[in-house]
Amino acid sequence: MADYSSVITVRNGYTSSPLTRISYSASQGNWATPPRAEIGPGESDTFKLNPSTGGVSEGEVTYRTTSGTQFKIYFKCASGGNACTVNPPSMASVSFNAAGSPLNATVQVLEA
Repeated sequence: MADYSSVITVRNGYTSSPLTRISYSASQGNWATPPRAEIGPGESDTFKLNPSTGGVSEGEVTYRTTSGTQFKIYFKCASGGNACTVNPPSMASVSFNAAGSPLNATVQVLEA
């Protein structure tokens, strides 16, 4: 059986600002490793959402910079394909496997 987990690595590209987690949720699945409350400057965090009994993992995490800018990471792993986006898109570059499982995504937060 396929593993429809979502494994997301967030890399903080800011040199002097931590990223503070504002919220996180799972619309499908349960947290194996939840996102850390804070990612220091130049640091990374990897979190994992296990799939629901229906075989889907879907969730989102919202962060804030020291200047107050907020951004949301949305991700999903399902048999029909994978997704990982950042809103607003200018906050980060995203790379992930569009098909296959589990979802492995890297979000590189860009310093403004």
